[in-house]
Amino acid sequence: VVSYDGKVGTVNLKAEGSQNAQCDGAQFENQDNAITIENDKGCGLSKYDYTVRYCPDQDSLIVNLVKPFNVRMVLNSKSCPAAGEV
Repeated sequence: VVSYDGKVGTVNLKAEGSQNAQCDGAQFENQDNAITIENDKGCGLSKYDYTVRYCPDQDSLIVNLVKPFNVRMVLNSKSCPAAGEV
């Protein structure tokens, strides 16, 4: 997540595996903890069919990938490194 104001934001997405894709600066909206990525079709993610939900009680995202594979991933929140750290 690059930026977020409580309802809309910007995110960088990257898919690695049998079908790679990357999308920097995609707009997203959070409505009742359902995350909708607005402009991901022009960055190679059109091959993917997925949903994203935010779980505020666990501060995590659940990505449910339907196409090309059926996979469910939980992405836990992590602190960003300080400037200059890797």
